[in-house]
Amino acid sequence: MKNQSLTDSSKSHQLLTNNKARFIAPSTIILGDPVIGEGTWIGHFTVLDGSQGLKIGKNFSIASG
Repeated sequence: MKNQSLTDSSKSHQLLTNNKARFIAPSTIILGDPVIGEGTWIGHFTVLDGSQGLKIGKNFSIASG
């Protein structure tokens, strides 16, 4: 599956709209097609691997550490 980097602002906007996330950092890398819950905040340099299925609940805060 192809990596989807959110360095393209239109792709970031599309994912924010489709998933109702509050914020997805432009440096986030998304693999596959995860479901991101409403109000979720995803910080910079985070990798989300949804290639085998990933569902993130509402109002989560995820950051790389």
